[in-house]
Amino acid sequence: MDPNGEPFPRRRVDPVPGLMLLVTLTALIGAGWLQFGSSPTAQVSQTAAVGSEAPPLRLIDPATSEPVVMVGLHDRVAWVVFWSAGVASGRACLRQVESATRKLRRHQRFAIVAAAIEVEQAALVRSEARDAGFPRPVYLAVPETCRRFRAGSADPPVHVLIDDRGQILAMARGADDRTIARLADLARRRLDELEPAGEMRLAGRVAEPSVHAAS
Repeated sequence: MDPNGEPFPRRRVDPVPGLMLLVTLTALIGAGWLQFGSSPTAQVSQTAAVGSEAPPLRLIDPATSEPVVMVGLHDRVAWVVFWSAGVASGRACLRQVESATRKLRRHQRFAIVAAAIEVEQAALVRSEARDAGFPRPVYLAVPETCRRFRAGSADPPVHVLIDDRGQILAMARGADDRTIARLADLARRRLDELEPAGEMRLAGRVAEPSVHAAS
């Protein structure tokens, strides 16, 4: 060893492994953020709130037990009511909604969606809807949909108004006349903005949303 030289040979620094390590760490951090950091935001965006985009309305057809997804709600003002067939407030609410929306149904761009929370009691739901004098189609709300729309036990019922852009205009809980009248008034005002009186349907004709089988 040369006493005047360096004690160890100088190593040449290769930048490639260091760059690869940096890229790997960045990818791992990014994956961790996607899995953990972004989850709360994604969950919040899927929960119904006034002013936000309405979550997917996934339901079940009680007549066929087939899962369906409501389509045709865009470009329409939709009144979605989550109700329970097992309590008196549900039956009373259907009667009141049917009466309160009589004039609204003359609008081409109005739709009603009645979703019962008893997903495994299709016969009961159909029977209670008939007894309530509700002639519109009824559906069963799967637990995921109930959670996203914060329907809970639906006693009292939960009402959601969705505008023509797919955003939530209003959310309310109740089966009383005042709550339903206020929702009907809000829906009417929005419909009047969208449709001049001359474009309204003849009374008695109902605009129903179409349904597609869930994939």
